[in-house]
Amino acid sequence: MKTIYALIFSLFFTATIHAQCLEELTTPVSADWSAAHFLSAEQGWLTGESGQVLQTTNGGQSWALADLRTHVNLRGLTFLGQAMGWVVGESGVIRRTTDGGLSWQQQFSPVGADLNSVDFAFSNLGLVAGDCGTLLRTINGGTAWTWVDAGTPNNLNVVRWVNAQTVLAAGEGGVLLRSTNGGQTWNSLGGTGTGDHYALEIQGNEVWLSGAGGTYYSDNAGLSWEWLDGRRFHALAADGSGAVVGAGQDGLVAASTDGGQSWDNLELIPGVDWSAVALTGTRSGYLAGSGGTVVAFRWIKAAASGPVSVCTGETVQLNAEAIPGNPTYLWEGPNGIIGTGSSVSLLPASAGDNWYVLSVEEDGCVAKDSLLLQVLPAPEVNLGSDVALCEGETLLLAGPDDVVSYAWSDGSGNAELEVATTGIYSLTVVNAFGCTDSDMVAVEVQENGTLLLDTLLCSGEFLEVNGNFYDEFNPVGTEVLPGAAVNGCDSLILVQIEYSITEPITLDTMVCASGFPFMYENIEVDGSGDYFTQILNADGCPQMIFLSVQALQSYNVSFEASFCEGGFYVWNEQILTNPGTYIRDFTATDGCDSTVTLILTEAPAAETNLELSVCEGETVMVGDMDFDATGTYEVVLNGAAGCDSIVNLALTVFPNDLATETAEICDGETYTWEGMMLSEPGQYQLVYTNAQGCDSIRVLDLAVFPNPELFIVDTLPDNGSGNGAAVLDVLQGQPPFSVSWSNGGVGLVQTGLLAGNYTVTVTDGNDCSDTLSVTVPMTTSLREVGLQKVSVWPNPGTGQLWVELPGTWDVGAVQLVLYNALGAQVRAWEGQEVQQALDLGAPNGAYLLMIQYREYRQMQKVIIAD
Repeated sequence: MKTIYALIFSLFFTATIHAQCLEELTTPVSADWSAAHFLSAEQGWLTGESGQVLQTTNGGQSWALADLRTHVNLRGLTFLGQAMGWVVGESGVIRRTTDGGLSWQQQFSPVGADLNSVDFAFSNLGLVAGDCGTLLRTINGGTAWTWVDAGTPNNLNVVRWVNAQTVLAAGEGGVLLRSTNGGQTWNSLGGTGTGDHYALEIQGNEVWLSGAGGTYYSDNAGLSWEWLDGRRFHALAADGSGAVVGAGQDGLVAASTDGGQSWDNLELIPGVDWSAVALTGTRSGYLAGSGGTVVAFRWIKAAASGPVSVCTGETVQLNAEAIPGNPTYLWEGPNGIIGTGSSVSLLPASAGDNWYVLSVEEDGCVAKDSLLLQVLPAPEVNLGSDVALCEGETLLLAGPDDVVSYAWSDGSGNAELEVATTGIYSLTVVNAFGCTDSDMVAVEVQENGTLLLDTLLCSGEFLEVNGNFYDEFNPVGTEVLPGAAVNGCDSLILVQIEYSITEPITLDTMVCASGFPFMYENIEVDGSGDYFTQILNADGCPQMIFLSVQALQSYNVSFEASFCEGGFYVWNEQILTNPGTYIRDFTATDGCDSTVTLILTEAPAAETNLELSVCEGETVMVGDMDFDATGTYEVVLNGAAGCDSIVNLALTVFPNDLATETAEICDGETYTWEGMMLSEPGQYQLVYTNAQGCDSIRVLDLAVFPNPELFIVDTLPDNGSGNGAAVLDVLQGQPPFSVSWSNGGVGLVQTGLLAGNYTVTVTDGNDCSDTLSVTVPMTTSLREVGLQKVSVWPNPGTGQLWVELPGTWDVGAVQLVLYNALGAQVRAWEGQEVQQALDLGAPNGAYLLMIQYREYRQMQKVIIAD
């Protein structure tokens, strides 16, 4: 049996109105339900007291009861998908299902404390929270649970995963814990008070926490917290869209659509202590609590907004708060339905109070909201028709009386405005209700007809205009002809008289004596003196001129000049190349003619020839010039009379001789050069005088090469059978080296030697040499003979050599060294085994292998050939 309730608030409140529709579901058993988990609107599970677990797959129309083989009160429930789930309860009970709750398997709990909450990050990793600070962790789906130190003795009521690494747990006394390593270690968080915490809900990094201290919110996975509301929820659910529902004791159910920033109570069933809530759709879900109460619920919200009042004639827009899903909207007013949709625009029906009602419906749930709109009277402004004025006239514009403020287009705030210029004038008024009205009027100011009468008169003349006289003492005025313009406005004559200036002009001038006589205006001027006459000026008025004239004289000047032979002289912008007398007429500084006579002469030039010689590095100076190279030079010098003199120089420069030679000796030798005995390397110089008497240099570069130095690397004694050997090497010197032995042998390594003394000479690439005496001893020790037990094979070989040592030796004390024919070390090995393989890594040729065992040693000749 099911019972359907529809709870709707009363209409005609201006506040937000909610409607809640719920269906109370019948279950096969009645228990105080403690937890719920729903995957969808159809499938979910409930758990509660006495080991009860119910499952529905049809939205609560029917339920299946599972047998968990326990009668303890179950407190926590979670599912991963449709098959796998866990429940926990009192006395450490843990059960798991893998078939959607049809059957349940017991899982071992390492504690006996009451367990309150269970949650899994994924199928293997899960956590259980319980009393006395209990935290259990599994990494294999619950096959094994291990105790984790929570760092608190307080009861833990809830645990929830943020992601596979981050997890939160909360409990009594304000305990709030956080782990960032999958629940292995925990840190305590603050910022949420000291009251008991009952519920946690997580969506991504968003977390809601509620308990005795109210409800908190975190947007960073619990690192920081914001207090939201004083409601104390025991269960929380969110859907990620901003919708959050909280449920608690004594029928408390509240919903938020903005992530918990604001809450609205949903009045469902009074008195029920709700302990579980789940959201399965848009503003819909399930609630479970005390007394076996289980309900499917949904809620819808109607929130109308708009202005409180408008003025008559204004269009108003009413809006409904948008909500997710597919609701329908209906707006009603004084005259019936006015529109659908989340907003409507309308012109209010009448002045006074107007009520409007919003109805929001979805899936049979209807919520309503209403608002009161007051339509206020508006003022009226009438500035009249457009007006034309004549220039100089004014117009008085006036507004209505029943208003509280005036605003004219010029910024003034009076009831009237006097205008006298062309323009558009507007007035906006506001009445006592705050309503406004505006009007405007166009004013055109027409110009009066205007004539400008401006003229020029001579001194003493006058002008009559419109019966009035204008002269030098009254030159400006305005004459008005009323109504004479074509637009009916006055015509104006603007009189402006100017008088020509006729002050006498006095002129002073100077004239060359040759310039007389001449005419000026209407008089003849024939010499120095004062003259006067009368003329008409540019304005045609008579004007007196007084002229003062002064006569100027002419001048004759003579001077002498000279130029150098072959040169020239510039006079009066002419180039003169010949001596003689030249006469020119010039204009003097006063502008009159003058005569200048030039007497020009030519001065002779001088020339000198020089032949000189110098040694390289010396110079010859002629005048202010230096010369240091063989050649012929012409030098022009400035003579005492200011004319050039020429010096012809023929210069010969004898070179200094430089001879360079080299010599080489070996260290310890001497070199004789120019009577000197030289033995040190370096550069030597000798200075002498050559046939031309110039210094010359001889240079000797002497190189001294170091002698090669022979030294004995090793010798092996002869045992009487001519098997002695010697290994030598060379220090310093220049390769290649040539080594010769007194027995006719060559090379740095000699084998098959008889005991005795040998002389060895080495000569290097610089032909320097060194001699060394080498003694091959006779065998005197049985230790050296004993080394004959060492076997080497294959010999000749292709690059890998096997060495077999006596079994009584300590192989760690053995060293093997390979020398080439020049005595240079090629490879070395430490002894490792009695039979040891040596990778020679050397090209084809003859080599000596030295076997060293403590103070014993032996040389073996080795041949490498492909």
